[in-house]
Amino acid sequence: MNVPDAAAIVRGWRRPIVQEAALLWSANIIAMAAGFVVPLALARLAAPADYGRFSFVTAMLAALSIVTLPGLNLAITQGAARQQDGTLGVALASRGRGGLLMVVIVLVVGSALVAFGDRPTGWGLLLVSPFVMGAYDSGLAFLNGLHAFKPMALFLTAAAGVPALAVLLLLFAGAPIPGVIAGYVLALAAVNAAALRHAKRLRRNDRVDADTVRYGRRMTWISSLGLLQFYIDRVIVGAALGFVDLALYSAAKLFQQGLKTAWSSINQVLFPRLAAASDPARARTMTWTTLGPIWIGFALLAAIAAALAPAIVAVLFGPTYLPSITPARVLMLAVVIGIPGAQFEMLFRATSDERKLYTQRLTFTAAEILATGAGALWYGTLGASVGMAIAYGLNTVMGFVLNRSR
Repeated sequence: MNVPDAAAIVRGWRRPIVQEAALLWSANIIAMAAGFVVPLALARLAAPADYGRFSFVTAMLAALSIVTLPGLNLAITQGAARQQDGTLGVALASRGRGGLLMVVIVLVVGSALVAFGDRPTGWGLLLVSPFVMGAYDSGLAFLNGLHAFKPMALFLTAAAGVPALAVLLLLFAGAPIPGVIAGYVLALAAVNAAALRHAKRLRRNDRVDADTVRYGRRMTWISSLGLLQFYIDRVIVGAALGFVDLALYSAAKLFQQGLKTAWSSINQVLFPRLAAASDPARARTMTWTTLGPIWIGFALLAAIAAALAPAIVAVLFGPTYLPSITPARVLMLAVVIGIPGAQFEMLFRATSDERKLYTQRLTFTAAEILATGAGALWYGTLGASVGMAIAYGLNTVMGFVLNRSR
């Protein structure tokens, strides 16, 4: 089988990728900016206990969303990219059953807290319980697979901006924190429901690939590991060093999150093309062709952010957070080091190479927990940041090794 010439591949889709990436980057930048509104509004307009309660409930809901099989969104994207649009309906049926289970869990936990524990938290959970059906976010996955990036960018922006506006208005109106939590969740659910409705209108056929659906169900485990990774470093730092150091570390993490948002745009553009490739060899060629330019681009982006970090921290966070500058730079370096590893993971997802994907993700998760924990215990927030950079480096090495293996 002949592998397509790399230069020919680049000529075929370089310009659309640049345009689509720019569109999604703009949407993600707006979404990231809107994401700062919620914590800032809660910090300025609500009591610290209420801010913590809001964070607790939203984090609990994110963790519970595992039961809605979020990995099926990957199947939806792959199905749309391969003109198997019936995958959307099959996946929604499975996710809907998981969503009902999530509703029951939230109702039980909320009722128990109202009866025997923290009543405001319990009421917050009871108020949001009708709106926690995780399948709502499947519309964006379908639009991604269709390369419908304009409506996707619109809904991505709305999914960040509308809930943030709801929180602001409710706080200014003096609403109690359960009402603020309910307003946030309801606004997000409404935007996702609108995206899903729009996606259903774009269905072209009812074809379904059962293997793709089964693969999406299995990918829920990978999604769960990703959820663990999203929270575990902050849990480790808080437990090992206390909440003052955790605040510094969290401020540093915001810089890393900015780079991850940029990577998310690249992922949204490249993944459907890799998934639609006629064979794994073509997908690997696409990955190798884009590896260098993307790596260099993120290195330049991180260098600019690192240079501006002192001014950004001083203006946005104040002198108390100046010790977060060095950890922020290390965490940004971690992302740059880890970009090739992330690209290989995307390749393994797109080509349904589960053995390599599981191996890489499990190794990465274990390395991050161990390295970040050891670094925090021995050298504080800087040690935790260095530990994460080491884990990202190991993930890149693992990606190269697994890509060459058979």
